[in-house]
Amino acid sequence: MSEPRDEDFVEHHYWRAIDLWSEDPDEEVLKHLQLALARSPKHIPSLVLLGELYLLRDVDTGLSEDTRDQIALACFERALECEPRHAEAWSCKALALLYAGRHSEALAAADTGRDAVASLVGQGMTNAEIRLLVRERLWDVRILALIGLERFDLARRSLEDGLHDCPQSTFLSRHCSNAKLMPLVTPVGEQDAAL
Repeated sequence: MSEPRDEDFVEHHYWRAIDLWSEDPDEEVLKHLQLALARSPKHIPSLVLLGELYLLRDVDTGLSEDTRDQIALACFERALECEPRHAEAWSCKALALLYAGRHSEALAAADTGRDAVASLVGQGMTNAEIRLLVRERLWDVRILALIGLERFDLARRSLEDGLHDCPQSTFLSRHCSNAKLMPLVTPVGEQDAAL
């Protein structure tokens, strides 16, 4: 078990990385996350944020994109080893697998993540807006993975289910015009207006 000073140190550097996320170069965020994880290698919020940094941002580390993606996936998997009900980690893992073209695994991770959302485990998951964002990403990965697997009927049904779960989601609505998902799926809010 870590000492209180260790926990304070880890939390300080995690929150400093959060503060810097939108302000400073990614190298500063990376430095704070590495400091936090050096002291507490199983700090789940830092693992998830570090994975997102490698997956979604162009960190100047001299590593190839493929290597950064592998590091990101390893961060998400390590977080899930510590807490298998962490919906955001599942969401990020699903996205990393999708980016890697591993559609079947991305689909499985997205489905596991959708089941995990109800546990409310993870940074901010008690906040309805955060839960909505995580649910939208999980539906999005599910739909894109099914398209990648050329399972268009199931992707269309998943889009309908996702729009039902996340009504008026502009994030998911962008799939409505995808020719592979025709006939056109109408977002839930627009269905009501058409009646």
